[in-house]
Amino acid sequence: MKLIWSITEHVCLGCMGRILERPLLAAAGLPAGRERVYRCADCGLEADGFTPAVLCTCGLKVKGRHIGMRCEVNLERTPEFSAEIIARQA
Repeated sequence: MKLIWSITEHVCLGCMGRILERPLLAAAGLPAGRERVYRCADCGLEADGFTPAVLCTCGLKVKGRHIGMRCEVNLERTPEFSAEIIARQA
């Protein structure tokens, strides 16, 4: 079975690389298609969950509290900072 990954508009909490997603394979006792696997295309960090927040900066917490980080499209791309998606404090 070939696994197909989709690119998301989120960046990795560990390295700021792009996050990929695919459906979690069905397991006994779990309904199919509810959870997904999220994986960083750069560092390979991987986590299962319902949203990319399990791995991206949107889920960043300090002392148990969200600090308001959001992944968004970089509207000010330059050759020096060419990232398509960035993390910004909301």
